[in-house]
Amino acid sequence: MVGKTNVALILAFSILGASAALADCAATMKANDAMMMKSNDMSKKDMAMKEQHMAKDMMDKKDEAGCMTHADKAMEMIK
Repeated sequence: MVGKTNVALILAFSILGASAALADCAATMKANDAMMMKSNDMSKKDMAMKEQHMAKDMMDKKDEAGCMTHADKAMEMIK
């Protein structure tokens, strides 16, 4: 019985951990959106929007590393 409980707890914590990481990516993407709205450089804005779209695709696939990679690239492009 204890073994099944431990497995359930480990699974629950890993799901919560992934959700927290994806929440970090979502927060980064939200910050990127705000910076993009203020930007007047259409070239940088277009490149950042493409990276942002790829980050969203990774988030939909529950790929936290991929999401953060593209979200961080978008942030660097829009600065």
